[in-house]
Amino acid sequence: MTILNSPEAASDLLEKKGSIFAEPPVLIFAGELSGYNDLLILSSYERSRHLRRMIHGTLGTRSSVAKLYPIIGDRWMKRFVQRVLKTPDDLMEHIKW
Repeated sequence: MTILNSPEAASDLLEKKGSIFAEPPVLIFAGELSGYNDLLILSSYERSRHLRRMIHGTLGTRSSVAKLYPIIGDRWMKRFVQRVLKTPDDLMEHIKW
């Protein structure tokens, strides 16, 4: 624990050196041992920051989502219709999925 006497010192540490203190804890079992350390939530601060920027660039604005929706939406709609045609009695299961 660090105790600082002045607000200026605290501001200095948190604003200028904030990225040093922003590193999330390393979860050995959840990340490294299980092989999921590449997930955004288990990544290091720098990697998660980079991934968040990439995600925001792709899904961050309405125009970017509007460009992706026809591609993704058509693909999912095609799969849904194929499932319904194959087994129409399971319609509620297809909707839940």
